[in-house]
Amino acid sequence: MAIVNPIVATPEVQTITVDATGGTFTVTHAGSTTAALAFNVSAAAFTTAMGIAGAGACVVTGGPGSAGGGTPYTLTWPFGAAVAPTTDATSLTGGASTAVVATTTPGVTPVGDPYLTVGEHTAPTGTDPSVYEWCMMEVAAWMAGESWTTDPANVSPVIAQWCKALNDTLQDDSRQSLKTYLKVAPDGVIDTVDAGLEAERKYLATDWLIRTYCPAWLDVAGMTDEADILQALPAIASGTMDADETEVALSAAGTVAKAVSDYNWSDSDWCTLPGDGRVDYPIAGDYFHYLWPDLVADTDHDTLQLALRCARGGGYDSEGADAGQAAWDGARKMARAAAWDVSGVVHTLAWDSARATPLPWQAVTGGVTSADSVGLAAWIVARDAAFAACTQGKSARQTHDIYEVRFAAWLAWLAAEADPQGLGPAQAAYAAASEAAYTILSPVFTTVETSAFALLAAMCAAT
Repeated sequence: MAIVNPIVATPEVQTITVDATGGTFTVTHAGSTTAALAFNVSAAAFTTAMGIAGAGACVVTGGPGSAGGGTPYTLTWPFGAAVAPTTDATSLTGGASTAVVATTTPGVTPVGDPYLTVGEHTAPTGTDPSVYEWCMMEVAAWMAGESWTTDPANVSPVIAQWCKALNDTLQDDSRQSLKTYLKVAPDGVIDTVDAGLEAERKYLATDWLIRTYCPAWLDVAGMTDEADILQALPAIASGTMDADETEVALSAAGTVAKAVSDYNWSDSDWCTLPGDGRVDYPIAGDYFHYLWPDLVADTDHDTLQLALRCARGGGYDSEGADAGQAAWDGARKMARAAAWDVSGVVHTLAWDSARATPLPWQAVTGGVTSADSVGLAAWIVARDAAFAACTQGKSARQTHDIYEVRFAAWLAWLAAEADPQGLGPAQAAYAAASEAAYTILSPVFTTVETSAFALLAAMCAAT
């Protein structure tokens, strides 16, 4: 399928074959002529000469000239179509005394550079696409000369749904990288329609979801055994997936992730957990004392004294009033909201895809409803693992040099209570928890984004 409206330049490539053993020649481009060039001029000197002649973007490789012209010079114009230069070979000697120009790859100059943004858009009314906002699939339709749509006829339906999920999930800078795949298959999404490949593409996506996506979230939450089990599953390919084994492994990982997440977020008593004894409880227990050196360095004296009093079971204020429960409950609520918002940047990728039609995922049990979709199950695993990761106190401090989200929110809440001129306690707690959550989860963002692009490339290249 020919691209009607290109957005990426195809470099023009030309050759100049110098068939001579002596003398000089000149090259003329856009009305400017080089100085006399020796028949065996170096490629570097030739490039410089072309720049002087008004063709600064041209890069010359190859050469030198010789009898028979066996090593032509290659002229590459990176920004697209270029008018072929002319030569004057009257001063060449030996051989055929010629300098012949030929175009080996016609260049394509891009029409413009659309800016990708979230959601659907109205069709542009002007001729310059650079001044309008588009989603990736709208650009794909426009490039192929189709009517305005988010479901282009030239793109595989499965690939289209995956691209929509990426387009609406990635941050602005990363979203622009999707334009790299607005090329003709196998390098891009255009002209990928092939009903016989849709099942294979679903299996590719399912394999990524189970053996790459979910393990990344489990790893950051410290659930390495569950991550290893998923990664060790056989590669999922059409006709070879062991549905039972895959379903059991995914279900087991999800059960553990939910149990850990629920347990870590169940802290309702701000000061004590009788009989619990775990070390990661944010206020009481071993975790607080483990953090003491960092608290001394990071926290002002009044807040530090208040935190210490709370940890010892004392009251929230200096009179011993038990108002600490309200502070802890409020901070924990803000921490949970922050963890949800930050982790949602990536795990909604699976959630959105799990509701798409057609599904990018091959349902584990072979069904087609969203309730039977492996994508929905994977989203739940990722969500619970992300929530658990945000509450791993020692891991956060040792790995990222930051407090886990609940503790960060609690300290910020205490400090804000003592500073009526600053942010309110809820705002301060949310901001602190967001910073902590982003720091803890950012490695997953990078892993998932890189692998999601690799998955897109694999689906485009499927044969």
